[in-house]
Amino acid sequence: MKLIFESLDAFLTEARLRHVEVVRISPAIEVDRGARAAGVPQLVCRVLVTATIDEHTWAEWRYWVGR
Repeated sequence: MKLIFESLDAFLTEARLRHVEVVRISPAIEVDRGARAAGVPQLVCRVLVTATIDEHTWAEWRYWVGR
């Protein structure tokens, strides 16, 4: 199961309460060709922060850069 958080503060609070030892931060880039881009390919950047909560659960927070 994936837990998605709307704020980094909520994500870090949950990680602290569950005694998570490792939090991963990763940049992600994708090409957006949807209606928002009017058919013109545009690079969209995100920052992903993830942590394993237990064997079957992980948490994620996403930040869209430039939107």
